Amino acid sequence: LRSELEQRIGHFLSDSGDKQDPLTSAMRAATLSTGKRMRPLLLMLVARDLGCSSPALLDAACAVEMVHAASLILDDMPCMDDAKLRRGNPTVHIQFGENVAILASVALLSRAFHILAQTQDISPLTRTRLISALAETIGAQGLVRGQFEDLHGGQKRSVDDIAMTNELKTGVLLG
Repeated sequence: LRSELEQRIGHFLSDSGDKQDPLTSAMRAATLSTGKRMRPLLLMLVARDLGCSSPALLDAACAVEMVHAASLILDDMPCMDDAKLRRGNPTVHIQFGENVAILASVALLSRAFHILAQTQDISPLTRTRLISALAETIGAQGLVRGQFEDLHGGQKRSVDDIAMTNELKTGVLLG
């Protein structure tokens, strides 16, 4: 499954071959770098256990991984966690600059929605539900809210507050 996933993500983020295209390079660096691929693999395994054999499952898993990569780019930014390394490599904003990092994150989110919107092997109703669920996961009630709470929650947050932040930043994408 992992090999299929890696190949399909690579397909969706094809290298333009243009060394003057830092945007594509940043998107690829963020998404194709070494990682566990836990979210998309769990999605695929659970769906298969529930009887889903649609070829669209792989595309949905790729969309989830791109959202995760986009969130990590933003999380690493100097105005957020100010990370210098991600998985032992310089973060995207260190490699390509802050402006390219922000644009790469937005482009990855857009690409994830495009992948779900163009997937042909599912019904229009299911496609709409998937796109809606992804929007909910990313928005002010999901990942974005979790990052906001992480940044603005204050120093004296309770264990429950921290658990809720983690749920919003990580758990909702698993859901």
